[in-house]
Amino acid sequence: MASATSSALDEMQRKLIREEEYLKDVKDSLAKSKELRTNISSILDNFQERIGRLNETITPLYQKTSVIQQKQQNVKKLLNIIDASIQFYGKTMELENTVRDGSPAQNLDEFLEKMESLKEAMAFFKSHRAYESQRENMKQTFESGCTCLESEFATLIKTETTPLDPMKIVDCLDDDYELLHFRLTGLKTLKNPEKLTKIARWMFKNASIATIRAKYAAVRSENINKTLKLIIEQQSVLTPTQSRVSKSALLKTALKKAAGRQSIQPGENLDASKDAPVNSALLLLASFLILTQQETDVSTIVFEDVSEVANVFRETIAKPLNNVLERCTVILEQYEGSFASVLTMARFALRNLNQLQSLAENVNESATYLAFNRTVFKKTSQMISDCIDKLSNDNGRFIPNDGNVHQVTAETINFLKMLAKNRPTVSQVLEVTITGGRSSAHFSKLFAQILAALGLNLKNKAASYQDEYLSALFMLNNLNYIHSCLQDEAIHLILAERHDQLSTFYRSEIKTYLSKYLECWSKVTAVFNLAEGVDERKAVRYCYSNFNREFDAVVDSQKNFCVADVQMAREIRRSVKDLVLRPYADFCSRHTNDSYSIDRQLKYDVESIEIIINRLFDASS
Repeated sequence: MASATSSALDEMQRKLIREEEYLKDVKDSLAKSKELRTNISSILDNFQERIGRLNETITPLYQKTSVIQQKQQNVKKLLNIIDASIQFYGKTMELENTVRDGSPAQNLDEFLEKMESLKEAMAFFKSHRAYESQRENMKQTFESGCTCLESEFATLIKTETTPLDPMKIVDCLDDDYELLHFRLTGLKTLKNPEKLTKIARWMFKNASIATIRAKYAAVRSENINKTLKLIIEQQSVLTPTQSRVSKSALLKTALKKAAGRQSIQPGENLDASKDAPVNSALLLLASFLILTQQETDVSTIVFEDVSEVANVFRETIAKPLNNVLERCTVILEQYEGSFASVLTMARFALRNLNQLQSLAENVNESATYLAFNRTVFKKTSQMISDCIDKLSNDNGRFIPNDGNVHQVTAETINFLKMLAKNRPTVSQVLEVTITGGRSSAHFSKLFAQILAALGLNLKNKAASYQDEYLSALFMLNNLNYIHSCLQDEAIHLILAERHDQLSTFYRSEIKTYLSKYLECWSKVTAVFNLAEGVDERKAVRYCYSNFNREFDAVVDSQKNFCVADVQMAREIRRSVKDLVLRPYADFCSRHTNDSYSIDRQLKYDVESIEIIINRLFDASS
């Protein structure tokens, strides 16, 4: 027990000693920490004092250094300005010498480069008022350089512009004077646009372009007029035998013949002469449209900017468009040729209406264009009305001796076919000039009016024949020709809109005049009607004798008669055979075995009669 207590005391004594040692170490550490804190505070106080002294020393020095740096920058900037001034002064003197001693023609690229440098120098000196006088001198030099460029541009546009060959223009047109775009590739009215393009684009970017635009427009406008004048002149430079034929028609005909599209037919020159004025007007209009397209392409190449291209194009075409429209208007007002040419002009005017109207509005020539357009429509409508009036008031005495189709019938049917083929054009003309929007109804009515006038005309001419049967054959020929032509799909559709019974009417009329013509053959067979109570032998001889006389008389009177339609001629011969051949054959068969002789009365046998009838209306016989 005592030993245990002693051990515990010893253990406690050892712990106490360890704790005292630990406490002593802690006190030593606290003393050292205090000492360190005291030293650090002293050092920090000293450092703050030093920073204050350093700040007092450095601040004035910094301020002085900043001023020096600013001065150094100003010096550098001044040196740069001096260098630039010296450089621009040198370029100015160099350009002044170039402008004074040379021209852009010698070296355009170098001249433009120096002009560009001069512009930069002007911009440089503009920012420094001290150089105002020098800038004014530079401005004068720059303006002189621009004047040189304008003069060079004017010279170039004159030397590089060339008129088109009229034959090449014609080669770009089809039979209706419409443009064949694929043939425009080889056409050139400006030989080399490179220098012109450089000057124009530089002037647009750096100076006023108004002067060169005016010079360009004047030269190019004159070139268009010159080309159109060449076309007109070539129409008059013809050989004596060609003097009546328009050059446009000759060129068109020659072109079509060379291309294998058309051969020259007899009388074609006469038609060309008759239509020469309108053909000339058509060629002028078509050529002008080709030249405007060429001008659009060229001005786009030279000026590039869309607004400038529009301005220069407007100035270029104004005068030529006015000249062409006024000339064509006068030609149409004085024209007295064929309807076909006027219809071609109307079709051309309608097809190109939007383009021509747009061009006219663009150059303030709307009034001139409207006058031209009204003249085209008025002349077309007037010639249609003249056709009806001519048919209704025709006092011509010519009638074909053979009863064939009259020329007026063929011409009128051709006229109707022409109207039908060009219905859209004619309908628009009628809508503008006559109907006030009812062109469709008036178009079919117009056909009926023309046919009615033609029918009355033919009846008046038929009345001029002394032979009533030739008169009937004349009406038969003409009505049959009309009826056949009315079966043309285009004409038939037009007439069917309002006159679907017209074909029936003509068939009825044909039947009537056929019956009238066949009356002359009915007289031939009337001799076979023997009177009762007459001696049969004498009656037979009488019948043969009268038949021979009547048959010979009819055949002789109709030896020059003509039926143009083969099918109708065949039908008439068949009807004649029914009237003459069959009764004659029956009569001969009944009296072949008579005991008395009639040989010398039998001039024709049945086969001979048939042969003669088959030769009716045969010109070769």
